[in-house]
Amino acid sequence: MPNWPKACVVRENLGGNSRTVMLATISPAATHLEETLATLRYACQARTIVNRVKVNEDPHDRIIRELRAEVERLQVLRQDYERQKRHSANAAAQYQPRKIIIETSVDESEVEALKQQLAETEQELAKAQKSWRERLQEAEDVRRTEMKLLKRKGLALELSAEQKEPCLVNLAADPMLSGTLLYIIPPGTVNIGRPSSFGKPDIVLEGPLVSHNHCSIENRIGKLYLTPLDAEQYETFINGQIVRERRQLFHNDRLVIGGSHYFRVSNPQCPTRSKQIMVDFQTAHQEILREQEHRLRRELDAEKRAAISQIEAERLAYERQYEERLATLELEKFKYKCHKELLETEKEAMLREQEKRHQQQQNSSDGEADSSFEFTPFKSNLIEEIQKMMERPSDESLHQIQLGVKEATQRCRELGLRIEFGQSQVADEEGILRAVVNIYDKTNGRVAEWNPARLEYWLSVVRDREDLNAGNVFENFDIDWREDSGAMRKSRNSGRISLNVESVKDVIWGRNSQRRNPPTRQKIGRFAQIHDPNGDLLKL
Repeated sequence: MPNWPKACVVRENLGGNSRTVMLATISPAATHLEETLATLRYACQARTIVNRVKVNEDPHDRIIRELRAEVERLQVLRQDYERQKRHSANAAAQYQPRKIIIETSVDESEVEALKQQLAETEQELAKAQKSWRERLQEAEDVRRTEMKLLKRKGLALELSAEQKEPCLVNLAADPMLSGTLLYIIPPGTVNIGRPSSFGKPDIVLEGPLVSHNHCSIENRIGKLYLTPLDAEQYETFINGQIVRERRQLFHNDRLVIGGSHYFRVSNPQCPTRSKQIMVDFQTAHQEILREQEHRLRRELDAEKRAAISQIEAERLAYERQYEERLATLELEKFKYKCHKELLETEKEAMLREQEKRHQQQQNSSDGEADSSFEFTPFKSNLIEEIQKMMERPSDESLHQIQLGVKEATQRCRELGLRIEFGQSQVADEEGILRAVVNIYDKTNGRVAEWNPARLEYWLSVVRDREDLNAGNVFENFDIDWREDSGAMRKSRNSGRISLNVESVKDVIWGRNSQRRNPPTRQKIGRFAQIHDPNGDLLKL
């Protein structure tokens, strides 16, 4: 068989204790020599392959089976012995020598030993069967005890039609895992959060975005009310909307805790909020993505409007400053002319003979002063450029980036590091707003920037690392730190997302500088002014 893939097929199908016939084509060509030899070698080895059948059996079952077989064998021996004994007793009168032969061939001690062995075997079998039943009973008792304990803690393993108590049903990306955990909400208040050294909440959830005292659910006469307990730093979502205050839960509501734990509210006693829909993980996930994207987009639009208002106010302030400096220059020019006329009068009285020469110098000085003093009108299209830039939408998922930023900040807090992460919108060279992740080191007063992909990779490494500490949390990750300047502080706000106005200005100034002339310096006697490409007065 010169073709090696065919030889692999033969290798997988030959062997065993059955008769196997193998047909191979022997090629005389030198190019098929090695493949042909390999096929023939395997054909020789396949004849020696023997499959041994082994039954996977529990050791306890095997012992019971062997004991039962031994009991049956001993019972057969006993029945055979009794039959022979009865047969010998019936023929005792006629065949006396036969009786002697039977009595001499069967020993009473051997019979007693067999009886004793049979009794011991039956006792062992009964003991084994009893032990097996006891183990089954113990396992059933343990299962009932665990079910009672889980129910006492608010957990169940299946949702039955008779389930009338309100509960939370887990939703997972794997459909086989959805609905496998049920958290029963008994009358009263149930606390949800992470375990801590002070104790465990009623429902324990793990994750960096889950607080130790995250939220509570109150069951009041069949109605459920959710109250966030740490809403400033940790998030709770109902039907995709973030919750900041007490709110009622309805049947089939989607509850998301910490951004990663998805639940469906099951409360047959309470009517649904809207029409009946099929709730699964994908429905809840797409719902929270849609709602949070809209909310973050609105926040970003508000930041853009605030930035435009700030830039407009700065422009008006610059215009007022320009007018004030222009008026100051006019006053200085008037003083300069008065001083010049006074000097001319004094020189005319003292040095009459040099009047002509001084007059020519003063005339040339007047010409220079009058010709050099020019005012450039203030014109700026900064607002129009910024509005065009901010009208371009971004295709990045702001909610996913925000979840990563919050998780990174929380992990640094758990390690005792004063490092915070924030999301900001920065304009690139093409004038398109891109999302960047700002890293603020409050201890050393420095700042750095990452792109969202680098943050996601860092989080995946941190999640999988078991020996994580403050010394190796940024191991193998180069961070370009720089001093936290005022420009970076301006881009920060108290909200969830910020806009770097300085980067927007830099891009627009860079564009305008390519289309206009460089700054010019004009001199007015002992005064000087510099105009930038937009005509703004920079320095006197």
